[in-house]
Amino acid sequence: MATYYVDPAATGDNDGSSWANAWTSLQTAADRAVAGDTVYCRGTQTLAAAIDFDTNSGSAGSMIKFIGCNAAGAVDGSHFVLDGQGNNFSILHIDVPGLHFANLEIKNAGGSSHGIASTSTAYRNYFIFDNVYIHNCGGEGCYARYLRYAVYYRCRFDSNGGSGLYYGDESLVVCCAIQNNSGSGLATSGVPLRAAYSCVITGNTNAGLPFGGVTFACNCVSHDNGTYGAYSSIYASVIMASRITENVQGGIYGNSNSYIAVIGCYLGGHGSDIVLHATNAQKVDLGEVTVYGGTDTGHGYVNAATGDFNLADEASLYSEAIALP
Repeated sequence: MATYYVDPAATGDNDGSSWANAWTSLQTAADRAVAGDTVYCRGTQTLAAAIDFDTNSGSAGSMIKFIGCNAAGAVDGSHFVLDGQGNNFSILHIDVPGLHFANLEIKNAGGSSHGIASTSTAYRNYFIFDNVYIHNCGGEGCYARYLRYAVYYRCRFDSNGGSGLYYGDESLVVCCAIQNNSGSGLATSGVPLRAAYSCVITGNTNAGLPFGGVTFACNCVSHDNGTYGAYSSIYASVIMASRITENVQGGIYGNSNSYIAVIGCYLGGHGSDIVLHATNAQKVDLGEVTVYGGTDTGHGYVNAATGDFNLADEASLYSEAIALP
């Protein structure tokens, strides 16, 4: 298990052995680091081509780690910046499993290119994206087709030309902000997202949470999106202890292929006044669903008057039990 360094401004031997002798491109690190290695990165790299991760693989128990640092080389949440400069290529192209990225800023992929992309036709498993900020890319923030069993933690997807996070098969999305994207916020498109926890999804052109497979969402906010707050197109979705408000077309939509359970949520204020809409959906609605403009008394929210829609400790999640089909 080796440790390497990347600094685009380094002027030493450039063998990756220290900050003074750091590699000057993340591509070198992608080609050289192997399972169990850690690569520390600092500064800004302006790109003339995509960074391709297509050589060495990690695994669930032995990932290859790429971690951003501050100017002094310490890990404090500062980002290592990858700037596509408006060129028409996706910035990170991933075609191997077992990678861990932390403290990266990915921006300015041009045309319809993505911040992070996988175009493999075979599944690549086990990824961690921690404190990754993806913005101002022409396509999706992250086009995660075939990136399976990923964890997106403390990530931000902002002002991209497509959806914030597209696909996300069998993945966890935790404490993320997905906002102002020209597609949907978090779009699973026919594949099952495992769960979304404590995410804020707002200001996206299409739906905030369009579920395409089995999905559990808890303690999320889907607010002021261009169509529905949540949209379930297939299989089963559970939306729990979440706020879904002021979306243009309505709150939650399900079609004829979906089962939807809504538990302990706060909904309403939508442009069309549709709170729950289903087209022949086999929808299950479990009590304690509060409609915007009504009373919150007894619903367990900490302080709805100040916009705090988290549930209080020991709050009841439902007032009546309806058997699932």
